[in-house]
Amino acid sequence: MTGKIKIAIMLILVLSLLLVSFTAHANAAGEADYDLEDYTSEMMRGVVLAVKTVEPAPDLDFVHAEQEAEVKFTTGSLKGETRAINNVLFGHPLYDIELVKGQELYFIAEYDKG
Repeated sequence: MTGKIKIAIMLILVLSLLLVSFTAHANAAGEADYDLEDYTSEMMRGVVLAVKTVEPAPDLDFVHAEQEAEVKFTTGSLKGETRAINNVLFGHPLYDIELVKGQELYFIAEYDKG
């Protein structure tokens, strides 16, 4: 009985390793939808000027709350500009950042070089 259990465990391990190796190869062989060389990213800072909490759309199942905020950028290529952003909250205590007026934020923006 223990011999059959050992063989079954070995077989499961081998099949798991094969599955992982084929999956990794399939992901590596796939082509990206875009070329990363065509994009650049930039980190910027901004200050929240105003925040308004809005009711999320009823068809968005996982959205807990949504905020519309006005942010003035203090660094980067958008320095001095004011932009409107949406902050979507999913009810997760670690990842949700509820915005408040006067809060300083970091943004990572990705631009198309073309």
